[in-house]
Amino acid sequence: MVDSAPRVMICTCEKTMPLDAQAIGCACTGRITQTNHLCGADMDRFKAALADGAPITVACTQEAPLFQDVAESLASSSALTFVNIRETAGWSKDASAAGPKAAALIAAATEETPPILRGTPRAAPAAASPEQAGPARQIARPVAAHRHQASDAGDGAQI
Repeated sequence: MVDSAPRVMICTCEKTMPLDAQAIGCACTGRITQTNHLCGADMDRFKAALADGAPITVACTQEAPLFQDVAESLASSSALTFVNIRETAGWSKDASAAGPKAAALIAAATEETPPILRGTPRAAPAAASPEQAGPARQIARPVAAHRHQASDAGDGAQI
């Protein structure tokens, strides 16, 4: 029987950032696979995950085109999602404590977002009369008029 639980693939980017797989596992559903070079020496682990057709979240956006190409070449039916934890959590002065942040980023990436509906555009608001314009506009008009008069006077005064 093939395991079709969602997969989360995390990578230390050749050991350039620490990963807290335990924190990530607490926040993310599915099977966590931790590697050191997912886009290179550990690519076989990505290919193995593709084999069962389960959704895969890859915690790497830099190499997303490579992962998509590999999935296409294997005719995988796995839905792929990518999330950047390297620049947003792992490569920071607080990297050793960034496990919960990385976990939150990954968990958020796996959430399905509602579709954006296109409706009819809203009509532009009607131009307001000076009485309806509100305090900011009522102040701005006299200042603009004063600037115009000063520049017409040619005295070089700037407001």
